[in-house]
Amino acid sequence: MRRSSRLGLRPLSEIAEAGLHCFTQRGFRLTQMSDIGAELGMSPSAAYRYVESKEALFHIAALHAAGTPLGGLPLPVAVSDLAETVLSIEAIVHSWPRWPALRAALDHPSPVYSLEHEAEGIATELYDFLAATWRLIVLFDRTANDIPSLKTAFTQQYRAPYLADIVTWFGRRYDGDGPAEALARSGIEAISWLAMRRRTDPAAASITEEEARRAAARCLIALLQAPQRRPAM
Repeated sequence: MRRSSRLGLRPLSEIAEAGLHCFTQRGFRLTQMSDIGAELGMSPSAAYRYVESKEALFHIAALHAAGTPLGGLPLPVAVSDLAETVLSIEAIVHSWPRWPALRAALDHPSPVYSLEHEAEGIATELYDFLAATWRLIVLFDRTANDIPSLKTAFTQQYRAPYLADIVTWFGRRYDGDGPAEALARSGIEAISWLAMRRRTDPAAASITEEEARRAAARCLIALLQAPQRRPAM
């Protein structure tokens, strides 16, 4: 019989947090259950009081990164295999908003004089999404080679369609001399750094959340304001 009492046990969120740190540092294949004990100062076998396997540990780490409460799960947590986790993550990905500002800009373009406002809305929308989900996205990226089905769930169902849409939008709006797709992707990368990688970069510790969000809002605007095409001679 599986235990359900938590008397004397740490909150499951602490175990999930330790697992999240290990998986994002080492990937899925190299992370061992004993690593969680070392992370939390417990005996090597102590993690098995909370999860029955490394797959179950990854499951709660992914849910924790997505902001899903873990308090109702019976202990030790068990999953049949990683396919169960992939299904849970697919459900989370499908629940994410489908870029209303970008969608509106594609379906109903603003007048040229409102382009700056339109670009700011799209950039801010991306920043806010990445700032809210960055830990889960980092986990996706770090374990993609070990769990290809997880990469498919995120990349093919969410990231790839978004990239295609924003490149399309940028190409319609850009009237400069540079390569539109490369510029659009560079803007996304800049916003991604501000929303995600800045948080783990010691050299960026002085940048506040407000400053980062404001800078992100300017990224696409600055790229769209590149020098205009020269008239043909």
